[in-house]
Amino acid sequence: MDLVNPSRLEDISSDLVNKFLSELGPRQYSNDDLMRFTSNFLESNKIGFGGYGDVYKGQFPNGVLIAVKVLQKKDVVEDTFMAEVGTIGNALHRNLVKLYGYCFEHNIKALVYEYMENGSLDKILYENHHSSIEWVKLYGIVIGIANGLNYLHDGLEEQIIHYDIKASNILLDKNFTAKITDFGLAKLINRDVSVPLTRIRGTVGYNAPETWMPGSRVTFKCDVYSFGLMLFEVLGKRSNGMEENWLPELIWKQFKSGKLEHFIKDCGIAEKDKENANILCKVALWCVQFRPELRPSMKDVVLMLEKKLLVEQPPNPFMTFQISTPQVDLEQSHKENIERESSDSLELDPIPTYPQYTIASPSYASVADGKRHLKAYSLAHLLETIHIDNMKILRGLIYAHDDILPLYNGSTKKRVNLEVLRKKNVLLLISDLDIPYEEFTILYQMYSELRPKSSYEVVWLPVVDRSIPWTDEKQKQFERLQFMMPWYSVHHPSLLDPEVIDIKLVSKFATKTMLVMLDPQGRVVNQNAVHMMCIWGSFASPFTIMREEALWEEETWTLQLLVDGIDPNILNWIGENKLICLYGGENIDWIRKFTLAARAVSAAIRTPIEMVYVGKSNPGERVRKNNTIISAEKLSHFWPDLTSIWFFWVRLESMWNSKMQLGKTVENDPIVQEIMTMLSFDGIEEGWAVISKGSAEMTKAKGKTILTSFTDIEQWKELVEPKGFVNALTEYLHQLHT
Repeated sequence: MDLVNPSRLEDISSDLVNKFLSELGPRQYSNDDLMRFTSNFLESNKIGFGGYGDVYKGQFPNGVLIAVKVLQKKDVVEDTFMAEVGTIGNALHRNLVKLYGYCFEHNIKALVYEYMENGSLDKILYENHHSSIEWVKLYGIVIGIANGLNYLHDGLEEQIIHYDIKASNILLDKNFTAKITDFGLAKLINRDVSVPLTRIRGTVGYNAPETWMPGSRVTFKCDVYSFGLMLFEVLGKRSNGMEENWLPELIWKQFKSGKLEHFIKDCGIAEKDKENANILCKVALWCVQFRPELRPSMKDVVLMLEKKLLVEQPPNPFMTFQISTPQVDLEQSHKENIERESSDSLELDPIPTYPQYTIASPSYASVADGKRHLKAYSLAHLLETIHIDNMKILRGLIYAHDDILPLYNGSTKKRVNLEVLRKKNVLLLISDLDIPYEEFTILYQMYSELRPKSSYEVVWLPVVDRSIPWTDEKQKQFERLQFMMPWYSVHHPSLLDPEVIDIKLVSKFATKTMLVMLDPQGRVVNQNAVHMMCIWGSFASPFTIMREEALWEEETWTLQLLVDGIDPNILNWIGENKLICLYGGENIDWIRKFTLAARAVSAAIRTPIEMVYVGKSNPGERVRKNNTIISAEKLSHFWPDLTSIWFFWVRLESMWNSKMQLGKTVENDPIVQEIMTMLSFDGIEEGWAVISKGSAEMTKAKGKTILTSFTDIEQWKELVEPKGFVNALTEYLHQLHT
């Protein structure tokens, strides 16, 4: 039963609701009953407010204390009411708040809970008069919350995702037993199923990344993320974001540098409690991993907190995509892009030898129709002018409108002046408000890798078309992205002048996210560095066109170029000089036939072939189902994380865009032909395959052709020993074409 489907609730009657609720167990109360219990909702009895309404203290005739939540938001009241009663009514656990009953009448909808004498956890953590609470008691509270969440996720017939785990939604009884409340956002889903979000749920600052990134899918792991953030608050006894340093990032830095014990001591935690505090820190770092699949289940969280399961060393929670890149000497790389941080001299820096690029295209004259476009033309001219530093350029791009603090620092959560960017390498992230989740992960990791080592800064310039009304929902979406981004962003999207939009529209990448590289003097040294990042990761630093050209000169068309940083197993097979086959497509019948034929080929040549299914770009439900079938039938290896499949194809597309940006063609660059062929495979439903021996020897073919060649193995297997498998297969494929 779908308890929260709004389409079923629009015309629902009180009688049907009452019939539904009567089957769940909680008792029905009238408005008159609630008036008696709360002394006519006396203002002095108001003890707070939940996600959807005011909460009053009351008392049953037998003396039992209660809390009455009166739901007031008319646009969501039925949705909320059904969700909360449906979930709590069937969920019985010592760490979940108990629902005594409900009232569903025309003039009032309310829920009646057990009363929690010690209030909510946030008051315990943040109010000074509670500062002396014993750490052992806090640790017990944490374990109780974990047990309650584990029950919601794994103790019921239908899994419950809370979506809004935070300290204010944890109530404490007279014995400080933790009880999870405020199920107004909960949604029942089938186990092991991820669901797309139709609206953002939860509280900004506690949301897992996948709950607010466009196109993402969520599982119970979003609750694990929120729980991890709450653990940091328990440790530091302060709210995330209320101080200059964001707690998760601060604790990770302390942990990474081996100074975690110093931080624990600064939090006032006694020597006898340091072991538990250390465990809590590591568990929290596991819980807030950016990638959901790296987060533990709540069952494992309980075992780790209870010291029944070893807590491994957590990886960097802010590493969003595992891109393996060679080490690079950043100091040497920066010789291409000299920065004179310490000098305020008016002497101009030497003009570099690398090509100059502007965001605007030379075709600006064709759109210069009016003041708006003339202003854009002026800005384009400004970008081509040599300056002492980058401030004039940045002031032109970031329209401050007399605001002396036009930037928002995503790391400290504070507003700052443009001066923080003076004479620094600045990457301008130009996009709309719908940055794809996977694209964001790549940018996030690049920033995490480069920021501690260099003077690079990233500034997000959201492109907003002023001809479209700026709604509250857009403002919230902007603020969510702004809060989650660790780099700088403009503080108000309204500060953007229309010419920034014009610049983006005139560029070749109008519908894509752009990452424009400005050197310390404000010169555009790469029109779009996104492509380099997708291909070479942080090794692409310092992201100039000259660097991009140099990297391509060192490359040859190899399997390693396609999979580096995506699948370490394939890199190991390349090192072992194994036969490797990457194949894709959506037709499961072809996949079954091809993998069966590949096994026959492997047996015929007495050599294993490592098969890996890589799906297609924009992997959807069919690719997900194919992965399930491939796994169940043990057909081959596959990438269970669809982000890996997405990145494989994005890297190919990035190679194409990079080559086009450098002016390469099929006629003057052989790699362009290879890229074009691979991208053409993506539209073939029946399949395709790339076969490689190690990294250098490669051949490829469409699905029907490669299946025929594998089926005909007896006709060409004698060529394998003298010529090698890849060369023998290539020769036979040529025969099939002629």
